[in-house]
Amino acid sequence: MALTILRLASLLSWHLSRIPNRRVAGIHQTVKKWLADDVYDTRRFEEAYGFQTKTSLEDGLKREVDWY
Repeated sequence: MALTILRLASLLSWHLSRIPNRRVAGIHQTVKKWLADDVYDTRRFEEAYGFQTKTSLEDGLKREVDWY
């Protein structure tokens, strides 16, 4: 179901970006970026600052969604 919603969001943003209106002209690129699977290596940051997470990414995202 989640994949269907992502596809719908992408398709809708593509159609909106085709409307000759400056406000929505770049919406498709914005939505593509939001939906992208960005992954970053944090080892250098962790080593430089001694940072250690106390919450897993999965739990943090769940908490964020529940908060909304």
